[in-house]
This record gives sequence, C-alpha cells and structure tokens, in this order.
Amino acid sequence: MKRRFKWGLTGALGAATAASACCTIPLVFVSVGVGGAWVSKLDALEPFRPYFIGLTVVLFGVALVQGNKKTDEPDCECEDEIQPTTKNVLLSIGALLALALILYPKFLPMGGSDMAVTPEALAESVEFQEIKLNVEGMTCETCPATVHKALSELEGVFEVLVTYEPPVALVRYDAKRVGVEQFETATRNAGYPAIPAAEVRR
Repeated sequence: MKRRFKWGLTGALGAATAASACCTIPLVFVSVGVGGAWVSKLDALEPFRPYFIGLTVVLFGVALVQGNKKTDEPDCECEDEIQPTTKNVLLSIGALLALALILYPKFLPMGGSDMAVTPEALAESVEFQEIKLNVEGMTCETCPATVHKALSELEGVFEVLVTYEPPVALVRYDAKRVGVEQFETATRNAGYPAIPAAEVRR
C-alpha cells in the first residue's frame, strides 16, 4: 500500500476523531467509569472543529488520489501493492466512520428525562427533592448527554433532565441517599462542573 494512501486515510480518521473529541470522548469515559477535571480541557478543541473537518476532507482527497493512482511497482521491495478494489473498500469504510464521527454530536440525543429507580422504590413513598444545577463547559448539543449519564448513575437519583440552552440540569433525588456534593463531584469528573442555581461561584 502506498505510504501517502496510508497516511491520508489514517490522518483523515484522526482529524475526524479530533473534530468530535470535545463531545464524544467525555461521554465514552463517563460510560466506562473514567473521569476527572482534566476532561473539561477537551472543550478547548471546539473552536477548531471546522478546521478538523476541513482537514478530514483534504486528507481523504489525498488518500483517494493516491489510492487510484496507477503504479507499476510498489513503493519499496518489501511492500506489496494492495489491489485498487481493496483500497476503495478501505476508503469507503473510512469515509463512513469519519462521517459518523463528524455528525455524531448533531444526532446524539440530548440528555432527556430518565427514571433511575424501580417501581418498588416508588412504592416506598420516598420523599424526593428537586434541584436545579447550572452546568459549565457545554459547547454543543451532545454535551448534555454526558452530564445526564453522570448524574443518572448516582444511587438515589430518580429523574434527570439536562438542557443545552440554557445549560442547566434538573435533578429529582432522594436526599437521604445522595446530595449536592455528589452531584458536583460527578459533573466535575465528567468534565462539566455544575453548582446549584442559587449559588454564585467566586
């Protein structure tokens, strides 16, 4: 396989990943139980998203040209030339993956309402409380899904609703099992620090 073809294809997928990193990576980490304040640093990539998308297109163009460029010999004696059909298949798969990564933040459902307890728990007549949290660091429509995931997995949380505009989270919970401190820790570890709406961070 020609070096430029490999570099073009690999680089395009890398650029597409970077284009969605600010939203997809925090959600993946929260889903597997990994987090930390450092995750919030990924939102620094958001202003560069259009550039990463443009770079993805350019690099796929390079891979396409090199993949269909006719050659009589491989790049070196140790490297066999892959058939054009195989290259086209790789390009097609790569293009679909890149497109999915780029469009992912637009089509991932935002953090909606979710019940996190069983009907049996409701039958116990638990007195639930509600709280509104101001969420920081959300930069696109996908971010609420990460906040929603982090909060809804806390034991004692009954229902969560997260919106991008305005950037708030509404949580209904059992105050005997969970509280504001846990909410702040969970959202901070997810990369989107949140504090009660009544508080002012100094």
